[in-house]
This record gives sequence, structure tokens and C-alpha cells, in this order.
Amino acid sequence: SSLNGKPASAWKGKKAWIQLDVESLLLQGNNSCNALSGDFLSAPGRLEFSQLASTRMFCEGSAEAPLMLILREVSAYQIQEKKLRMQTRDGRFLEWKK
Repeated sequence: SSLNGKPASAWKGKKAWIQLDVESLLLQGNNSCNALSGDFLSAPGRLEFSQLASTRMFCEGSAEAPLMLILREVSAYQIQEKKLRMQTRDGRFLEWKK
């Protein structure tokens, strides 16, 4: 995974990951520090998250804060070459490899 092009290997903490359940429209994962969960809505090319929540451990140097900020503002997605790219309206993005 990457955050605005910065690879996950550059982050301190756990590996960030997400799982989107298209049947229940639920998100679960880890934001490089804490477990996270939420709801999502999708349509072709569009993606929005709501009710995002995470546990509250402190992890110095993790990507938690910028990752959560981008997730809250995601509005679009693309899938290419086994990568899911989530993007905000102002061009910030997250990329997840399968």
C-alpha cells in the first residue's frame, strides 16, 4: 500500500490494510496503528466511506492520521493491475495492492 506515493515500508508501525465487503458494505482493516471499521457506498468509479471508527492506541510515526483523513475524503476509485487506488477530489490518494 502507499499514501500519496509514499510506500508502506516507509511508515513506522503495522502494515496498513483494508477489506471491503461488498455484500454488507462494511470496511475493516488497520490504519498502520489501530484497527478501523466503517461503512461504504460505491458505484462505478465512485466510493465514499462513512461511520469510520478506530481503536485508540498511540503509535508514534505511523501513517494513521493522514490515512484516516484521506479515507474520510475519498470520492473515487480505480482498479488497475491488481491495485485499488482511492482518490480525493483534491488529488490525494491511497493505493492498495492485492
